Amino acid sequence: MLAGALACGTAPAQGDAGGHRHTLSVSAGAWPSTYDQEVFDGRSSVWGCWFYDPDLNGLWSGEGDTYYGDMRTSGAVSLSYGYRALPWLAVKLSATYTGIYQKSYSAADGSRRDDLSRHYFYFMPGVDFFWLRRPCVEMYSGLEIGAGFVVADDWDYSNKGFAGGQLTLAGIRIGRGRFYFMSELGFGMRGIATAGGGIRF
Repeated sequence: MLAGALACGTAPAQGDAGGHRHTLSVSAGAWPSTYDQEVFDGRSSVWGCWFYDPDLNGLWSGEGDTYYGDMRTSGAVSLSYGYRALPWLAVKLSATYTGIYQKSYSAADGSRRDDLSRHYFYFMPGVDFFWLRRPCVEMYSGLEIGAGFVVADDWDYSNKGFAGGQLTLAGIRIGRGRFYFMSELGFGMRGIATAGGGIRF
């Protein structure tokens, strides 16, 4: 895919593809981090959402009368706006949502007790540095630092605020004209691997 995209043009773009200044994109991310990644319901987890040790899922709680099912997540869903300040530099703002869901059951008869959920919201300004610019493909790295909060119906720390961030090691945009496909590899609140699409204007 990358070789084909590079073949579509050899002259560096003077700005983004087509000379557009603004971008609006939607993406989904796998394995996002959350601020409470150390402990979830008293059981250790790694990076908040998807990297759970299977031996720690579905265990009896310390209360002795409640059983917690496996945790599920929506992954990270992000909406991002970017402005190309220089041909090699864009400033941006991302809004990200991640949901985590779990059910609890009675140890006595297996009946469902509660549907537990946590909803994380992040708002992160950042920058992207474009180190490859061609008419229909661009590659970049970036950094976002911001803040967020959690809404939880069944946990006592609902509405707590916290810091958040995203380090993009390598990202790619493919597409000539207004529309493009994007994918990123990185680490943070928007996930380790993300994919989506956007529009230039």
